[in-house]
Amino acid sequence: MPWRPGARERLAGLRAAGVPTALVTMSYRSLAQEVVQLLPGAFDVLVPGDEVARGKPAPDPYLRAAELLGVDPRECVALEDSATGVRSAEAAGCRTVAVPHLVPVPAAPGRSRVRSLADVDLAVLARLRAGEVVDLLGAGELP
Repeated sequence: MPWRPGARERLAGLRAAGVPTALVTMSYRSLAQEVVQLLPGAFDVLVPGDEVARGKPAPDPYLRAAELLGVDPRECVALEDSATGVRSAEAAGCRTVAVPHLVPVPAAPGRSRVRSLADVDLAVLARLRAGEVVDLLGAGELP
């Protein structure tokens, strides 16, 4: 499994800090469970695409993740790699940061974007959760 740069380190840091995490994916549970098993204990919750009524870009997957974590979606920070996923998380009310992969995620008012998960440490997550917008890509810049 090729992990995006910074992914394993971010998950380990979140776990060490006691921050609950969810994997929200449109993959089927049988496939997503394989990924979760590669990093035991990294995710508290798994919300696969085959277990929600409406998938991304609808807010349902993120609303379900927040419900399972027992938190308000507005207190969540979602890290997404696609425009569809970003729209889903934003529609759920999550603070969202796009980490584009394969296709760009356009800039939008209030949208945070970074080049890599390596750019998203606990301090950046705290800034995002507090409502700050972080755009490390710049207008029109591709990942």
